[in-house]
Amino acid sequence: MMPPLLHAPAKGEKTDLEIRHYGEKPGRYFLYDDDGVSYNYERGEYSFREIRFEKNKKGQWKGSISAPERGKPNTVGKITFKSMTEVPRLLMKEIFPGLPADSVSFTDWLGFHRADFSLAGKACILIAPENPAPGNPWIWRTEFFGHKPQADSVLAAKGFHVAYIDVTDMYGAPRALDRMDKFYRFLTGKQGLSPKVVLEGFSRGGLFALNWAARHPGQVASIYLDAPVCDFKSWPGNKGMGPGSAEDWKKLKDAYGFKNDRQALRYRYNPVDNLEPLADYQIPILSVCGEADQAVPMEENTYLLEKRYGQLGGEIRVIAKPGVGHHPHSLEDPAPIVDFILAHTNEI
Repeated sequence: MMPPLLHAPAKGEKTDLEIRHYGEKPGRYFLYDDDGVSYNYERGEYSFREIRFEKNKKGQWKGSISAPERGKPNTVGKITFKSMTEVPRLLMKEIFPGLPADSVSFTDWLGFHRADFSLAGKACILIAPENPAPGNPWIWRTEFFGHKPQADSVLAAKGFHVAYIDVTDMYGAPRALDRMDKFYRFLTGKQGLSPKVVLEGFSRGGLFALNWAARHPGQVASIYLDAPVCDFKSWPGNKGMGPGSAEDWKKLKDAYGFKNDRQALRYRYNPVDNLEPLADYQIPILSVCGEADQAVPMEENTYLLEKRYGQLGGEIRVIAKPGVGHHPHSLEDPAPIVDFILAHTNEI
């Protein structure tokens, strides 16, 4: 690899080169070079340099390149060698020190390092920033990882880790929160992330974010909600203005262990009915919503959350998007979201 150029190197100009090796077998390659401008190569004014990649006596991959030919074109400057086979192991030790080597895979996510692994039988994702901010702040996407990630990617660029555990179809029920507890302990323990997390709840993810915050208010820096379900009676329960979802209502009752609708409707810990712990710890909340959301009506969710949380003395800001429904989520320019989170993150 080499830096992008709009033209061939000028006479006497050198271009740095990174040579990458993939796989477990030794490699050999001949690098061609000429002046990049004229047809002098037809008269023999070109050169070849031999590149080798092989293991030394210690079993480490080492690269080498033959010396440039005297009197021949040479536009190559500084040369570095990189074994891509060893990158996952380096990531494991340096960027993801707490992850188990036998159950993790590494890929790229929007230019950041991504680790996929399993914990307590659930699929997990952890995104590592190139330069972690002091205190290792992190944001926890509770549902729909990767959807409209503009705020997440900006935060990652500012040094935040981004985390996710798949507790789909559990609707913020206690047994979902138990799995989230294990994930939190793992990341703040072995991975060394901040003890205070930013919770991010898209749509039904609001149930997870608000319920986990009520269980652990002292471990939450702030909450960013986006078109959130704040009252499961509204969605999926279909007990108000919205259409609800009969299939999800049945799944929710199963997840919570409700035997019938009556038990569900009398449940004391539905998010909008259990805001005191959040208010006691003064957890700031941001909710971004579409005013025309018919699936998760603001009147029964965010506006109800805003009213009740405000009555308890809690800090909440609502960004309502005129004429927008349940989708699209987030903001085209995520700056207001990012600014809100940074303003309530002590580590930065």
